[in-house]
Parts: sequence; structure tokens; C-alpha cells
Amino acid sequence: MSHKAFHKKSFGIENKCAITVFTAVYVLNPWIISWKRNSELIHRTLKYTFIIHTLAIPLHLLASSVVIYILWRMSKVKPDYNGEEPYEVIYGGQDSETKKLLDSK
Repeated sequence: MSHKAFHKKSFGIENKCAITVFTAVYVLNPWIISWKRNSELIHRTLKYTFIIHTLAIPLHLLASSVVIYILWRMSKVKPDYNGEEPYEVIYGGQDSETKKLLDSK
């Protein structure tokens, strides 16, 4: 490539003019202006979202650990009936107490 072609391609007036036209179109384009406002809103929202997540994740872990501890302690509770005491079986036979109560109503 000759020196003249390199000079014209990289540093010529056409490139400076193209950058200026592009800049004018970019700055004065109403779509880009509205997108910029929306992007600033999204950026602010994301900043607050990161702060909220930084606070919420440890609180969630703490609450989950309390719930897990309660469920673990409840699983260790023994039932009231140990199998040695007699208990009354309620069935629907002719002489059952439940049937007598239901028939009397």
C-alpha cells in the first residue's frame, strides 16, 4: 500500500466529516435520547436491586435456618402413644358408641 493511499484512508477529510455527521445524527436522534433516559432509569433500578439483594439474601438464609431448625426439632418429638396403653377402637358395628350417638340424632 502506498503512502498516499494510507494517508487518505486513515486521516482524510472524508473520515472526519463522517464522524461529524455520525455525531450529529447520534446526538440529535430522538430515539437515542429516549433510550438514554430509559437506560439511566434501568441503571438506577439495577443499582438499588443489587443493594436489596445484598441485604435480602442473608435475611433469607437466617429465616430458612430458623424454619429448618424448628422442623428438625419437631421431627425429634416422640408421639404421645407408646403402644403399651389400651385404647378404644371406634368402628361401625351394631353396638359401637359412635353408631349409637349418630342414630340418636
